[in-house]
Amino acid sequence: MKHILAMSLLLVSSCAVAKCVDEPAKAYMLWKEARNQPIEAQRAVLDVLHHRMLKSRLTACKELMKPSQYPYMKYGVEPVSKEWLTHYRKVRRMPKVLLDEGYIFFNHRKHKWAGSHRKIGNLYFSKERT
Repeated sequence: MKHILAMSLLLVSSCAVAKCVDEPAKAYMLWKEARNQPIEAQRAVLDVLHHRMLKSRLTACKELMKPSQYPYMKYGVEPVSKEWLTHYRKVRRMPKVLLDEGYIFFNHRKHKWAGSHRKIGNLYFSKERT
């Protein structure tokens, strides 16, 4: 019985990862991280993801699925409304806010270990200390 349960859980988890498609995953991440932020902060969140993808040379899905980075992605991408997907596309077309590729973190508070910060909305965008 334990073997069947373990196989079922493995199948479910592998299906969740297989469902990840970059655009819906980015829209879901934006909704989870910045839906209550001004549009400039939302664009900056997408910039951070883009910078992280450039640094790691990974797709959006693989970057978002990294352990301990975006915990809500652990079980896959939840569907977002058509309105939010349209909003995500509008934000994505905006000019970049964080042009410096060093910004690869964001949070609601400053990190002591970060090299520098920039506050947009209620979020702090941080660079690694060099």
